Order: sequence, then structure tokens, then C-alpha cells
Amino acid sequence: MPTRSSVGRLACSLVACLALVATARAESVYVVSQSTGKLVRFDSTDSNATTTVTELVSNLQQPSALAFGPDGKLYIAEWGDDDEIDPRISRYDIGTGQWSVVATLDPVAQFNPSAIAFRPAGLGGEMLVGRVGTPDAFGEGNIVSISGWNTGSPVVSQTAYNTSISLNGSSGLAVAADGTTYVSNSRLISAGFFTIFTGSVERLSPTGVFQVRVIADGTQSGGLTGPAGLILDGGTLFTGSVGNSTVFQTNVGTLATSSFGTAGGQYEVGPLAMLGDGSILAGSLTGSARIYRFLPTGALISPPYFNADFGTVGGIAVAPVPEPGTGAVAAAAAAAAWAARRRIRRGRTAS
Repeated sequence: MPTRSSVGRLACSLVACLALVATARAESVYVVSQSTGKLVRFDSTDSNATTTVTELVSNLQQPSALAFGPDGKLYIAEWGDDDEIDPRISRYDIGTGQWSVVATLDPVAQFNPSAIAFRPAGLGGEMLVGRVGTPDAFGEGNIVSISGWNTGSPVVSQTAYNTSISLNGSSGLAVAADGTTYVSNSRLISAGFFTIFTGSVERLSPTGVFQVRVIADGTQSGGLTGPAGLILDGGTLFTGSVGNSTVFQTNVGTLATSSFGTAGGQYEVGPLAMLGDGSILAGSLTGSARIYRFLPTGALISPPYFNADFGTVGGIAVAPVPEPGTGAVAAAAAAAAWAARRRIRRGRTAS
């Protein structure tokens, strides 16, 4: 018959096992492709030459950003089709599989939405939408603010945020817990048949006022060459550099910046996302259908994730996974201990 001490050992062993499972559990990675118009999902532990994906949505219009909202749903920025469908923000519920349009943007003043982030609820909780300007233009990339994005009555504003600085682009956004916002102030320049990415990374106050240049344009010196995706992880900002396919890391306190890892070539690093172990995913903008994975040390894992459905990667998002010791694990362990106690009671009754 089980004893109280055996119940305790069982509960402890279950906690250990559940913690191990949570640590080793594969993470679901979501990807939108600007070229294929699809939203797909794959397993972060997939090491096959061709990554196995699950197609979730297939009728998106040039999707160019992807982010989880505070409500646990995916939000997608779409450029539209330059004809009947205007730029828009859509939503995908990973629980129900339902897709819907959240807000439509002005195709003249709010074109090319290319980044999504959310302000803290205590500061209004607005959705911020970053954009890419047209080649050779200046000042076309200011951030769009959407309030009421989760109410069914969204209000889209072109001037509610970052009024103190004219941005050439805002192709990457990262918002700190206090509302401080980091933005990729990118600019496109025509060069014959090619488009060159340049720009810097800026820091804005919680009210959108320019504070400081975090990373200067390093196009001519081998440094930052066209900022794209941003990840803020504690006191470190990771920036995708398009022109030299490099991820840079910056201490947001000292603003010291260094190379974190590189995929080689050009245009292989655009949108970024982070796995639970600190690895960074970087999507290719070349149409090579690759997503690169950098370990927390910056080492590049080979081979990269690959599937034709990735096409030109528009955005990457990683589903949150319960960590060891969180409520999900504790609840499971408690349920196991309760079941064990039930076994003791049944044993005593039978005796």
C-alpha cells in the first residue's frame, strides 16, 4: 500500500519529469510568407532537410509581419494586392483556427505595414504598426497606432505616435515593459536593378518622443546595413541587418553594439523571433525559403529550416510554452499527487 512518503516521492518525481518534458518540448513556430501568401506552422525540433509544415491560411495578401498579441492570438500585417484589397491587419486564432480582418489601412498614407508590436496595457495597449517607405523617399515610415484593435471597433491613427521624429521606415519594432519603443528606421535606395537597405535604430520614449540613436547606419563600414526585425530580451536588443545578413546585439544601457551571428551573403536576415532557449530565428528575404537558427552563443545551426512555403519570409512568431515550475506544471503535479492520495485512501478502505 502506498505511504505518505511514497506519495511525496511520487509527486517530486512527477514534478521533475514534467519539468523535463516542458524543457524538451518542441515549440510551435509560425511563419507568414510574402511571396506565397500563406501562414504555416512548424515544429522547432524538426531537423529534416525539408521542414514539415502545417498550412493554416492560404489567401493572405503579401503578409509582411507577424506577432502574438496580449490575447494569445496572431496578428498579421498585409500589404494588400495593390488593386481591390487595401493594406490591412488580420488576426488568426490558433485555438479555433478562425481568421478575420481587424483593421483596414489607408493605401495612400499607411501602405506597406511591415512590423507589429503592442504597447503596455497600462499605457493604452495600442497596437503599433511599422511600415516600409517607397525606394528613395524620405519620411514615409512613421508608425501607425491602432486603438481598440481587440474590440471590433478599431481606430487607426497616423499621428498618435512618434510625432517628434520623421521616420524613413519602421520595419522593426520592439516595445519594453515601460513603453519605451525601439524602431528600425530603415530606408530603401534604388541601385539599378537592386534595392539597397540603409538606416539606423532609434529609441522613442513611451509617448513616442525621440530619445537617442541606438545604432548608427553602418552601411559603408560593415556595420548595420539596413535594420529590419528587432527583439528585445531583457537588456539586450537584437537587430536583423539585411544588407550583410547579420544579427547585431546591443546593450540598451550602454548602447555598445557587436555582431551576434551571420548567415552569410545578403538579404538572408530580415524578420526575427526568439525561441524559449534564447536561440534566434531569422527569415530570408531572398525567396530562398530559409529560416536560420542562431544558438544563444551566436553559432549558426546547419542546415537551416527550409520549406518552399516559406518563400520570402514576411514574419516569424513563436508560440509561448509553459516553463518548468509554472502554473501548468504545478497543476499537473498537484493532480498527480491528488490521484496518489486517492490510491492511499482506497488501499486503507480495502484493508
